[in-house]
Amino acid sequence: GWLLVVLVGVLCGLFAGFISEWTELLAGWKRGYCRADWRLSQPICCRLGAGECEHWHEWGPRVVSQQAVFVAVGTVYTLAAAVMVVRSATRVTGRGGVSSSVETSVSPTVKLAYYGAGSGIPEVKSILAGFVIHGFLGVRILAVKTFGLILCCASGIMAGKEGPMVQIAASLGNIATRIFGKYHTNEAKKREVISAAAAAGVSVAFGAPIGGVLFSLEEVSYFFPNKTMLRSLTCALVAALVLKAYDPFGTGKLVLFQTTYDMDYHWFEMLAFAVIGVFGGLYGALFCRLNMAINRLRRRTWLGRYPVAEVGVVTALTLAASYGNPLTRLGLGELVGSLFQECPGGGRAARADEERDAERLLCVAGGSAGEYAALLRLLALALANRACFAVATFGIKVPSGL
Repeated sequence: GWLLVVLVGVLCGLFAGFISEWTELLAGWKRGYCRADWRLSQPICCRLGAGECEHWHEWGPRVVSQQAVFVAVGTVYTLAAAVMVVRSATRVTGRGGVSSSVETSVSPTVKLAYYGAGSGIPEVKSILAGFVIHGFLGVRILAVKTFGLILCCASGIMAGKEGPMVQIAASLGNIATRIFGKYHTNEAKKREVISAAAAAGVSVAFGAPIGGVLFSLEEVSYFFPNKTMLRSLTCALVAALVLKAYDPFGTGKLVLFQTTYDMDYHWFEMLAFAVIGVFGGLYGALFCRLNMAINRLRRRTWLGRYPVAEVGVVTALTLAASYGNPLTRLGLGELVGSLFQECPGGGRAARADEERDAERLLCVAGGSAGEYAALLRLLALALANRACFAVATFGIKVPSGL
């Protein structure tokens, strides 16, 4: 059992590193490429030369504008992911209405289940509760989820990889049990391994092994004895160590938004944290209501019959609306990472292209009211953009989480 969870942890770390590395590379291709080595992402390429990102080549406006290339390449990414999801759909027979956003009715007794779409967490919870979903944690869906997730996260739409990483890790756990007959033929023991794998998925997504164990304990598992908890912790730690050794970002960090604490909080800042918590709760409730309404609309209109076209339209609108703001032009990981970074002593550096240094994008040098007002305006527009498109994006037929 211990050998199996270590093996699952190693596989989860390798898959997470592969996904992060290729996501960064493909995301950079929307803006340009590295002349020194095309296999290098933009941040790694910019650290090669002594000058200001001298090896990175931006797409020039000779034929089409940079915005057109940005939108077109991102749309191609998501369309490819949507085609993979649709082609891998499973026909499910049985009476009853559509019960999930990854299902579409074909007839009163036949539904199409897009197992490669969405986050996969509700289905993993159902499997750990004792239900059987044939093929959901198999090799085919694992391949669709892995490559589709890379394309979606690189495209720049409101699609995160944290949720799908749980399904990918659970699939790796399910496939790894086939090596050991004791676990392959015993559903109860197989579910223990899947619980440990789910913890590893959260561990590599957030760089938090203990958080992964708590997630598996509180959210997805229905039976979690002490032995399973220890194996889940081992699996999550091994996955995090392998990901750190893989170093997909070339910085030694597990995730792009890894934080550092150089100073203590002051007591009066607690009020701001409380306000953020209230806003998060209100937006979460509003998001759920609006997203459920949009999913009902998908099932009742042509959107449900043409999922690939819907993906293309949502992606094109998202990228076209996001290009003008340097904050929304960044990928989700880069944007969150910039929000967590402390400003350097020199303040905001004057650069030709601010998005090349996301860590300084939110730093103000002079401290004047005008500079703060301009920054707050960019943040407000980014908030409105991300909040609106998140509602429309969650539920389209691509591998995506929040």
